[in-house]
Amino acid sequence: MTARNRLVALICAIVMVLGLFTVHAENETGAPAFRGNGETLIIGIQGNALVEDYENNYFTKLLEDALNVNLDFVVLPNAAKDFRTKVSMVLTTGPDIPDVFIGSFVNNTVYSYGQLGLILPLNQWLEDDETNRNWMSIKQADREMMLREMRAPDGNIYGFASINNKLWNLLKYRTFINKVWLDELGLAIPTTTEELYQTLKAFAEEDPNGNGENDEIPAFGYVQGGVGYDIVAGLINAFTYYEPSKNGGLALDEAGEKVIAPYTTEEFRAGLEYVTQLCRENLLPADVFTVDKTQYQAVLNAEPNTVGFTITTSMSVWENEYENENLHQMQIIEPLTGPEGVAYTAAIAPTSTIRYIIPTACKNPELAYALGEFMYDWNVGQVSRYGEPGVDFTSDPDVLKDYTCAAIEAGIDVDGFVLLRPGTDYDIQEDKHSKTWASVNPIYQGQTYDVDRILGFDSSNPSYTDKVEIFFYENYPQHMPEHMLPALVFDESVLDQIATMQSEIKTFVSSAVAEFVTGQRSLDDAGWQTYLDELETLGLSQMIELSQEAYDRGN
Repeated sequence: MTARNRLVALICAIVMVLGLFTVHAENETGAPAFRGNGETLIIGIQGNALVEDYENNYFTKLLEDALNVNLDFVVLPNAAKDFRTKVSMVLTTGPDIPDVFIGSFVNNTVYSYGQLGLILPLNQWLEDDETNRNWMSIKQADREMMLREMRAPDGNIYGFASINNKLWNLLKYRTFINKVWLDELGLAIPTTTEELYQTLKAFAEEDPNGNGENDEIPAFGYVQGGVGYDIVAGLINAFTYYEPSKNGGLALDEAGEKVIAPYTTEEFRAGLEYVTQLCRENLLPADVFTVDKTQYQAVLNAEPNTVGFTITTSMSVWENEYENENLHQMQIIEPLTGPEGVAYTAAIAPTSTIRYIIPTACKNPELAYALGEFMYDWNVGQVSRYGEPGVDFTSDPDVLKDYTCAAIEAGIDVDGFVLLRPGTDYDIQEDKHSKTWASVNPIYQGQTYDVDRILGFDSSNPSYTDKVEIFFYENYPQHMPEHMLPALVFDESVLDQIATMQSEIKTFVSSAVAEFVTGQRSLDDAGWQTYLDELETLGLSQMIELSQEAYDRGN
């Protein structure tokens, strides 16, 4: 057989292995970088309660056939922290070390494994045009984003990462106002912070729920819920960009060059003054800083509805969101514009979390590399996330022509679109199965959207939740900052130091914000300077300097 015929036969075999499911429009169906000769790779995998069987598993069989290998599994703890502890113990003490570890790692911990020589760098293959075709099928901008976090300070890449930069997952701060109350009082939807202030005053004074009691809560939130739930952080974005959950709350300047601390600026102070006014006038209760999720949900679901305005990440905080009358009184609105024309929505920079490492003790590192790199093929990735093609999902254009979703309706340029459960009623995201590894492996999703055949999407009569999502895709992405600070990669020598500073400063700022808003701290010049001085004592300038070095090195 000629080399050309062998290549054609190989490609045909791989297509058959992949079940003949439809090739993604932008990326040709991939092939593994290397194929084996029936060897066994031992996989140490983070467990998941939904996965009944790893050996006799649809995704396992797909990989085994494509690479001509046998995969044996050592199932490790389900909880991420326990999984990482077990991996560290096995790597450092042996003797029975799997050929591959797959699960949710902390990137900096992986880099420390590399420094100790416990795991292999992947550069020699990942930078070779002949062995990185699936990796190179990832969109360049996303690939560069992933590399910033996958690449260790020593220049090596020690593991494969997953990334999901779907806009709905990045922009979690979604603003809702009670449209029924607005209509009752003859008010327009507020678009600025000043208009919101006047609207909240009307909610407090004019009994919009009509029960004759002064029980309205003009604005309510759940600050301790963090990303997407923190109403104070959400409101401050009408004054300056601020997302407190990552990198110690640091951000980039407008040019995308300088690392800054937004919570030290006069704009941040102006935002605090605005929220403080709301709290002082009982338009935003002080207990937004102390309520837990159960209490927050209880208020949102009370009868009659008592909430006029909130910022939240999920409509599921309203019970039975598809039919909840309280929720359906609320209308999603654009991020508010502040007095200086600022109107950001806080965003979470896509994070490339390492999911796949190869111990130095691996008996066949080339094959282990090929297994991980193969998972970056778009089609393979969809199987690893959704299950069996034609049963659990389909990306067949002939089927999809009859379906749509909120992103498509809003004109979003999607990377992929799949229909869930075209041939089954069970849901592998919720039910036990032997179809996938519960997405614990490396995967590239990009802007891939799905629609559920069971729930459907009727573009001629969209549901309440569909309308919310359409509005979101039409009106939120443009409020993202042009430049977002990625998760930073630090040299091992400063890891402990930076971790301590980030934790202490984040805790301090969170506490200080609550004290400012509730009047326990003064926002006058003296009070503000005291706050800034305390930040310096905690090492803010040094944290910014180290973060700038890490950012510059990653770029």
